[in-house]
Amino acid sequence: MTNPFVTASQVLTARVANMTSTACFYETTVTFRVDDLPEAFTIPTNLTTVCDDEVNPISQDGLFAFDTSTFESTILGTQTGMIVNYYDENNYLLPTPLPNPFVSVSQNIRVEVINPLNLTCNATMIIPLQVNSVPEIELIGDGLVCSNNTTFTLNIDAGLIDPTTQNDYSYKWFLNGNEIPNETNYNLLVNIEGEYTVQVTNANYCSRTRTITVTTSDIATITSIEINDFSDNNSIVILVDGGGTYEYSLDNNTYQDSNVFTNLEAGIYTVHVNDIYGCGIATQEISILGVPKFFTPNGDGFNETWNIQGITNQPNGIRTISIFDRYGKLLKEVSALGQGWDGLFNGQEMPSTDYWYSFTLENGKVIKGHFTLKR
Repeated sequence: MTNPFVTASQVLTARVANMTSTACFYETTVTFRVDDLPEAFTIPTNLTTVCDDEVNPISQDGLFAFDTSTFESTILGTQTGMIVNYYDENNYLLPTPLPNPFVSVSQNIRVEVINPLNLTCNATMIIPLQVNSVPEIELIGDGLVCSNNTTFTLNIDAGLIDPTTQNDYSYKWFLNGNEIPNETNYNLLVNIEGEYTVQVTNANYCSRTRTITVTTSDIATITSIEINDFSDNNSIVILVDGGGTYEYSLDNNTYQDSNVFTNLEAGIYTVHVNDIYGCGIATQEISILGVPKFFTPNGDGFNETWNIQGITNQPNGIRTISIFDRYGKLLKEVSALGQGWDGLFNGQEMPSTDYWYSFTLENGKVIKGHFTLKR
């Protein structure tokens, strides 16, 4: 018999004989058994190396549900009748075949493929399950730009929880779903509204996307101011156009959300309408007209004349104010922009009593009333 002796499974008879004339011999059998040595074929890397990118960020916890539906057929190939055992990294026996999906952290799964006809005939392999983390970023952001000011810009960023690691990632920016060419930095300077998204990718090619909604605001346009004056409760209503969110003031210090101001004294005011997002303040000067109820022309230097209050250089169409005594006698016509009536008629002091006035507004409305002269 040659050495080595190549054979398939078979039983051979061995005879040992002496060389005498009687030719005595002894026989025995030698059994050769050749069983198949199993093979264990490798699982494709794309099935064992994944990004921890479940849709729900809460589920991005280092665990991943691996699709194992093809694992066993890939490991066995065309082999049949083999025993397949799986062991986790702690050498605990796992179910065969592996559950699908198989939820796991990163670990090496050891696989044994055994020929049941000969338990010494086996093959082993490793399934290297790898769950790579995704970038840790703030997923949602917002911002605002001023549509009336093209120089107003907003600096948005990719939202890393630890911005000191920004050089460890690559970035790709999109506006309303369209890639912005040549924008690959951590920050992006914008001045128009829209939905900005940034794809943040780490060294393991795992990505996560941040969405930043940028809206616009703008300075108000004061369309009109409704003035209710010559009353015991003077008021104004400020009407504006614009896409901003506005607050209102008459002194540029105390602002309110309402566009209505009440209990106003007669006088000159500057209306301020402020965009709360910083896109500007619109202003307009107005006059609240009022009629003093009395005056005291007694020479003390205070309240010496009577005239309409709140008149500006454009006196709302009021040219002259006629003053009468109680019997309807015309005593004086004064300019709305002048000093007013000093209580004299033909150089003589008029007595302390009530007097009447009359004037016409720009809209044609005639205003009449009375006031008191006190000495």
